[in-house]
Amino acid sequence: MMVAGSNPAWVTMDNPKYSVDQTILINNFSWRVAGYNFRFGKEWQYTLQLELTDGTYKTIYLNETAIDEIVDTQSQGEDPII
Repeated sequence: MMVAGSNPAWVTMDNPKYSVDQTILINNFSWRVAGYNFRFGKEWQYTLQLELTDGTYKTIYLNETAIDEIVDTQSQGEDPII
């Protein structure tokens, strides 16, 4: 049983779902997991980076739930986790 505002038992600081250097396909762009941290003592936040053609990077920060939602809504013919 979960109490409102509590975390599932599997959400701990020891087991992030996505690892550094793993690639996640979002809108046909390969975003690299550049890092992650455990925010607010309750959720993983991931730093995703996309290298642009001029050598610079675009950076976004997403929590695990947001990444899971994006991955779940990808086309059925694609494997969003590389």
